[in-house]
Amino acid sequence: MNTLAAANSMQTDLNFAHTSQSSSATQSRLHLTSRCLSLANAISIAVVVGGGLVLVGWLLDLDLLKSVLPHAVTMKPNTAVGFALLGISLWLQLNEASQSSKADPIRKHASQACAVAAILLGLLVLGEYLFKVDIGIDEILFRETLLATQAPHPGRMAPATALKFVFFGLALLLLNIESRRGYRPSEFLALTGVTISLLAIVGYAYGVQELYATFPYSSVALHTAILFTTFGFGVLLARPDRGLIATITSTHLGGLMARRLLPATLIAPFLIGWLRLKGEHAGLYKTEFGLAMLVTSTIIILTTIAWINARLLNRMDDQRHRVDDQLGISEERLRLAVKGAGIGTWHWDLKTSELVWSDRCIALFGLPARRQPSYEIFLACLHPADHARVDEAVKRALADQSDYNVEYRVVWPDGSEHWIASKGRGYCDADGRPIRMEGIVLDISGQKKADADLLASRRELRLLSANIETLREAERTRIARELHDDLGQQLTSLKLELTTLSAMLPQDNGPPSEKIREMRAMMGSAITSVRRIAADLRPIMLDELGLIPAIEWLSHEFSRRHGVNVALLVDDEELAYNDEAGTALFRMIQEALTNVAKHAKATEVRITINQDEGNCVVIVQDNGIGMPLGAQRKPGCFGLLGMHERVRLLTGALFVDSSPGNGASIKIVLPLRAAQTRMEHT
Repeated sequence: MNTLAAANSMQTDLNFAHTSQSSSATQSRLHLTSRCLSLANAISIAVVVGGGLVLVGWLLDLDLLKSVLPHAVTMKPNTAVGFALLGISLWLQLNEASQSSKADPIRKHASQACAVAAILLGLLVLGEYLFKVDIGIDEILFRETLLATQAPHPGRMAPATALKFVFFGLALLLLNIESRRGYRPSEFLALTGVTISLLAIVGYAYGVQELYATFPYSSVALHTAILFTTFGFGVLLARPDRGLIATITSTHLGGLMARRLLPATLIAPFLIGWLRLKGEHAGLYKTEFGLAMLVTSTIIILTTIAWINARLLNRMDDQRHRVDDQLGISEERLRLAVKGAGIGTWHWDLKTSELVWSDRCIALFGLPARRQPSYEIFLACLHPADHARVDEAVKRALADQSDYNVEYRVVWPDGSEHWIASKGRGYCDADGRPIRMEGIVLDISGQKKADADLLASRRELRLLSANIETLREAERTRIARELHDDLGQQLTSLKLELTTLSAMLPQDNGPPSEKIREMRAMMGSAITSVRRIAADLRPIMLDELGLIPAIEWLSHEFSRRHGVNVALLVDDEELAYNDEAGTALFRMIQEALTNVAKHAKATEVRITINQDEGNCVVIVQDNGIGMPLGAQRKPGCFGLLGMHERVRLLTGALFVDSSPGNGASIKIVLPLRAAQTRMEHT
C-alpha cells in the first residue's frame, strides 16, 4: 500500500511538472498573441479613422488633413474610401470570433464584401492607367473641389496606391488560407504592399521623388504610404499564431531574439542614413566623410546590439545550465526512488509510434530484457478479459487529455498471471491532436493477494459468526425448553404438593398453615420467574406460533416493563418466515427495543412490517432524544454491529437515520427469497 501511494504521488509530481512548464509557456504565448490581436484591432480602427479624417479634410477644404505637409501631395478621396473599406474588413475579421455563431456568417460576408470593393477600386484605377481611359470614378466625390485644381485627373490615385489596394484586398480574402507546407499567400501580399509603401516613406525622408512619384500629378501621399505600411503590419498581426508572426511570438529563443532585434534593424539604418544625409545637405561634411560616418555608426550600433544580445543569451544559458543541474539531481533522485519502489516507467510517442519501457517495466511484463516493445505487444501481454477495458482506457485518456489509471492482469510466457497498476496521462498539441503518453507501472500482485485473503478471512469470520449465532440460538432454545418443561413442571408439582399438604392440615393450625401459604406464594413467584427467563431466552411462541405473534408478545412485554407505548403495524401477516429469518428479525427488533429502553428516553415506539418491491421491510421508530453523531461507530457498542451482521448474512440491508433531538429510525430490508427460503451455511 505504501509503494502504491508513493507511485501515485510520483505520477502526480510528474504530471504537475509537465503541466506547470506547459502552462507557463502557453500563458506567455497567449499573452503575446493577445497583444498582437489588440494591436491589429487598433490598426484597423486607426486606418478607418485616418481615411475618415481625409474625407473630412476634403469636405472642409483643410490642407492639413488632405496632405499633412504644406504643399505636399494630397490623399485622393477615393483613396480615403479605400482605406475605410480595408480597415472595416480587417476589423470585422478580427472581431468575428468574439460574436455569436449566428452572427459569424454576416460578419464574414461583410468583411469579404469590403475587401472585394477595395480590390475593384484598385483594378479600375489600374485599368484607367493601362488603357488610358477615364471612366469617371476619380471625381465621384468632391468633384468641384477636385476640378478647381486644374490638374489632369485630379482625383486619380497613383498606380502604386491602386496596386496596393489590390494586394491588401487579396490578403484579407486569403487571410485564413495556408498551404500544406505552411505558406500563407496573405503574408506575401501584405509584405509586398509594405515594401512598396516603405519605399515611398524612404523617398519622402531622403528626398528621392522617384520613390513616391510615378507619373506627373500622380504621386503617393506621405500619409497614404504611412497608412499602407501600418495596415500591412495589421494584416500580419491578425493571425499571430501562424506564419511569420508565429516565429516572432514564439516563447523559444528564436522568438525572443526576433522581438529584440527587429525594432533596431528596422529603425537604426533608416535613422542613421537620414542623419547622414541631413548633415551633408547642411554642409557639415562632404560625401566621403558622411559615408565613413555612416559605416562607422552602423558598425558601432550593430556591434552594440550583438553584444547586448550575446550577454542576454549568456545569462539565459547560465540559467539553463543551473536548471539542467537541478534537473539532473532531481532525475537522479527520481531514478533512485523509482528503482527502490520497484516502479517501471514508459513513454509512448504517438508521432513515431515508438514505445519506450524502462528495464523494470519490461521485467514486470515478463518480456526478455532486450525486447523492443510496441503497443501491440503491450496488448498481447494482457489477460484476454482485460484487453478491451485497458484499450478503451488508453483511448479515453488520449482523447480527453485526462489521467490514465487502470489495473489489469498480464500473462507471462510461463502462464503465470500478475496484477499491474498503471498510471499515466495523455498529452496533445495546440490543435488538440494526441502526441504522447507517459506513465508508470507497479506490480500489485501481492496487494491483490492480500486483498483476496482479507476478503476470504472476512467471509470465514461471517460464516463463523453465523454458526456461533446459530449454536447460541439453539442453546437458548434448549435451555428455555428445559426451564419451561423440566424446572417449570417440577416447580408446578411442588406447588401442587404444597396445596395438598395445606388441605390435610386443620384450617386453624396456626404457624404451620401460615408457613405453607408463604411457601406456595414463593413457589408461584419462582414459576413466574422461570417462565419469564425462558421467554427472554427464546419465546416458545416464536417456534409454535411464528414471528408476528412473538413480536406482538415482545411489544406488550416491553410496554408493560418500561411504560413506553408500542404500536405494531403489520401488512404481511400471511408471509411465512423461515426459522433463520424469523429468529434474525425477532432478535433485531428485540435489540432495537433494548436500545430504546437504554438510551432513547422515548414515550412512543412504532414497529412497521410490510412488503415493498419484493422485500420484507421492518421499521422501528421512536420519538426519543436521538443518537449523537458518531454513536453508531462508538467502540464497545456491539448492538448495531450485530444487527448489521445478521442482515448481511441474509443478503439484506440495514439503515439507521437519527439526529440529536429527532428520535431514531432503524430500517431493515430483507429480500423475500431470504425470508421465505432457508439459507444453509457450509
